[in-house]
Amino acid sequence: MVYHKKKVLTILVCLVMVLQFPVLASAKAPDSVIQPESVVKPLYTYITYTHTYLSSNGSVYAEVIGTSSVDKVVITTSLQQKGTSGWSTKDSWTETFYSSYGILSRSATLASGKTYRLHSVYTVYAGDSSETHSEYSNEVSK
Repeated sequence: MVYHKKKVLTILVCLVMVLQFPVLASAKAPDSVIQPESVVKPLYTYITYTHTYLSSNGSVYAEVIGTSSVDKVVITTSLQQKGTSGWSTKDSWTETFYSSYGILSRSATLASGKTYRLHSVYTVYAGDSSETHSEYSNEVSK
């Protein structure tokens, strides 16, 4: 039963990833944005994929996929609001998954006239070893 659920969830995660590629490939970034191929990303031993996204309607999405040796993942995502003295945390969520992947999905209330972003910290565990990755989402202005 657990194996079947894991297999179905793995297939769904793969489908979501594959369906994102045509949309990303067709989008044209402004000239002032650094193109993805020019960004150097660190090489990880246990983390194979992460994605942090905040939509304009307040949908919070954070996903991590680890290698097959990963048996636990922890996602902590914070909603940050931009103020005159920098970014401040307005809300935070943590979820633990006892598998090689996890998706944190929430809904946040965004105030009009404010700018927001997410900060996600992904920690994966493979036996006695662990690895952590931190990233920020896109910025959203209401």
